[in-house]
Amino acid sequence: MHLDSISTFQPSRLPIRLPSKRRFQMSLDKAKAVIEQFNVLLAKHPIAKELTTFLSAHEAIDSLGSQHIKASVEDILIDSIIGKKTEREPVLDYLKAYKKASKQIRKSSIDHPFFFEMHAIIKGLPKYERRYRSLQNWIGPEGGPAEKAYFFPPAPATVASYMSNLITYWNKKEKEPLIQLAILFAQLLIIHPFMDGNGRIARLSIPHFLFQKGEMTEPIFFLSRYFKRHRLAYFQNLFAITSDGRWDLWIQFFLKGVHEQGVRDLKILKRLHLLYTTLQDMLALEWSFTKTKQVLLFLFQHPIFIREMPLPKLGRSQQEIDLIIDYLQKKKILKLIRRQGRSFLIFTPLLRKKKPRKS
Repeated sequence: MHLDSISTFQPSRLPIRLPSKRRFQMSLDKAKAVIEQFNVLLAKHPIAKELTTFLSAHEAIDSLGSQHIKASVEDILIDSIIGKKTEREPVLDYLKAYKKASKQIRKSSIDHPFFFEMHAIIKGLPKYERRYRSLQNWIGPEGGPAEKAYFFPPAPATVASYMSNLITYWNKKEKEPLIQLAILFAQLLIIHPFMDGNGRIARLSIPHFLFQKGEMTEPIFFLSRYFKRHRLAYFQNLFAITSDGRWDLWIQFFLKGVHEQGVRDLKILKRLHLLYTTLQDMLALEWSFTKTKQVLLFLFQHPIFIREMPLPKLGRSQQEIDLIIDYLQKKKILKLIRRQGRSFLIFTPLLRKKKPRKS
């Protein structure tokens, strides 16, 4: 098959004309309610920003689930400290892109360089390759040829124009940001602006869009796990847009995901809040409130660390740091483990799940 002869899909420009919102009003209300609950709990949490390390590591693993990469949060955090390349490198690259995007979104609005940089980090590309695709790509069976493709995104010559339209829509203030996000997410996948990594770019856009629009107080709301659980419905609803123009089905699916994943994440957030307060009460018996908070902030932000590294956030002097670490090990809050020929201290209440007791 000659790619010059294929018929590429030409998506509608944004904004699109939607059918009556009554079709997904209930799903929208539920999604908005769970986002509100999420923000309320984050506002109460004394370490909202520090939770990004733990939650974003989970997101990176979930986002690369379709790549058949086996990894745990413990693996990813250790790899990020050592800096040694492993088969988990794509997960680490996704995490780096998330961190970079989180910094960028606080400084400026979305533009073309934002997408170039996220893609370059995800794919490990040099600066001179930071551009949209110049070749035709397609979606089909994994590793299959163009002859077996079931969708051809817009032609390369039109990508920059479509992305300009998408960026303009992203920066526009809409009445319902969650619907706006659902549309942006799907449109980005339909345009498929890069040869590879488009799904990861789209998934990265979710927490950062919500944060930029003021819908979330921190960019830590993710949907990769929901998409992974409902992989078939995910593709079916996306293709319903390109085959039948059924944006309503996709928006309904997306909003249900915000609610479903939001309910699950609220439970995680409550568990983390309980962990923090439990440890705070325990450590306050030994230390002052200020010192207790300082230690907990450090542990949640650095669930795994090397003792020999400079740790100024943990104590004012090396002697104080050593006493703190020794005490935390004694209380089994920190555990010494060996990985890849190095010794690490792991914040066990956060990362180590208790094994079920045998009956």
